[in-house]
Amino acid sequence: MTAMWFPKPEAPADIDILGPGGGLTPQEIFDLLHQPEAVEWKEKVGVVTPADGSAKASTRLLKSQGWVFKTDTTRTAAAKDTLRAQLHQLVVMALRVDLWHPDKLWFLMRQAEVWWPISACPMLTTIRNIDDWEQRIRWWSRMIVFGVEMSQQHGIGLDLNPSNFAFEHPDADQLYYLDDEFYAKHDCFDVAEAVVSRIPEDPTIGGERWQQWGQQLRNALQPFCLGQEDWRHFLDGIQHYPFPPGLEAQRSSLLQGLQQQPDAPPKTIVQKHDDTVNMTCILADIHGNLPALETVLHEAKAFGVDSYLFLGDVVSYGPFPHECIERLANMDHMLYLRGNHDHTAATGIPENGSNRIAREVDMWTHQRLTSADRDWLLSLPTDHAAEHWLAVHGAPQDPHRFYAYVYEMTYKASLTYLGDHDLAVCFYGHTHVQFMYRQLATGAVEKLSPATIDLFQPQERLLLNPGSVGQPRDGDPRAAFAIWDRRRRRVTFYRIPYPVEAATKGVKQAGLPEDLIYRLEVGR
Repeated sequence: MTAMWFPKPEAPADIDILGPGGGLTPQEIFDLLHQPEAVEWKEKVGVVTPADGSAKASTRLLKSQGWVFKTDTTRTAAAKDTLRAQLHQLVVMALRVDLWHPDKLWFLMRQAEVWWPISACPMLTTIRNIDDWEQRIRWWSRMIVFGVEMSQQHGIGLDLNPSNFAFEHPDADQLYYLDDEFYAKHDCFDVAEAVVSRIPEDPTIGGERWQQWGQQLRNALQPFCLGQEDWRHFLDGIQHYPFPPGLEAQRSSLLQGLQQQPDAPPKTIVQKHDDTVNMTCILADIHGNLPALETVLHEAKAFGVDSYLFLGDVVSYGPFPHECIERLANMDHMLYLRGNHDHTAATGIPENGSNRIAREVDMWTHQRLTSADRDWLLSLPTDHAAEHWLAVHGAPQDPHRFYAYVYEMTYKASLTYLGDHDLAVCFYGHTHVQFMYRQLATGAVEKLSPATIDLFQPQERLLLNPGSVGQPRDGDPRAAFAIWDRRRRRVTFYRIPYPVEAATKGVKQAGLPEDLIYRLEVGR
């Protein structure tokens, strides 16, 4: 009798599900494993070419009715508890980090007095299967950024190979890790190896395309490089990775793209605190809403402002991205920051896990921006630090400055960050809600609705959000902004009506999702 290549249980009672997802019962798993149409993927084991599969001959793969089961012949054990402890670590990681598909699960299976650790995941499409070059490098970049994010935020390293990352369909919002293993935190050389090793796997691709990917990747990785030293080590890793003969031209093209500086922005950006300014308009989250922006700027001028502090997200969601960039870029005495949507729309690489509407409008915006627009957005800094105050788009404790939110679950960490860095005030956006958090000298914390508030009081810490100019989310559709009277050291919050119908008309004409019209009309 021929031994089974992929192990199968004798009864549902031989299956012990550890979780976390899937919704499968032991009986359903038993039926899937014993399906007559189930296919043992022997051709995907012992793979040594750039194809989908595993290089390890001990891997076992089985496909059955939209599910893929995976195990390893070297990881069986007679003692169930030993394997349970190992798989429990994966289950805990899956509950803590958005790494694997939410329906993926792990279980133990007994066969002939031996226990097998097995994973089950819905059938997905790997990045390896993408033929279109533009789509391929976009997913490659997402894979690299995903790996760097996981390493920086959670201290884990992933196997950054296109066969190990997959999605449900080409227009999907989420990238998933397929492997069941993770490693030590990546360093710059690890990331460089993952990037440059794509060249030997596609040796027929010309230099111009590798330069194109280098440019895209430079922009995508920019927020995650914590200094010039990190970037230099990354480039050294690209330069010194061992290559077979005949591929140096492609490596040089990739390096050229990575090192190429963006074109000069349409207007020189001076990120310098000016002690001579008296009245500053603080605005954030314009999101391509030109009618709202023009209304706020007109109102600010009536207040006699002589300077502006913009907290990021000039584009996306709204139908006038180029016009809003052009309006801001040609203003004097404005300090600009980059938001998460500015970054995504400029790079053309969606945020992993972004919702359908966000992804759709970001990509729509990317296609309508000029190359000068994109370079201008990417030239914007992600924070501005002055004496005792800080400005960011997202949250002060976020090293990337534009992904994390200041809200009910994080404001205490944000206030702690201010205290640890001798900062009295942080201006932030991203939530689209006018709000303040204040920590008093006594240590007590207040949550304050928009009003007038004095800054730089002894031993106080303040988090201030001016609200959104073009996409309010607090139930008030009016445009939001704030005025900072620097001589009096006081901020006052404002709301002002603007021609919403002009913005909604633009949304309709642009063919953007109708949900955006409702958001503008009700401020949600």
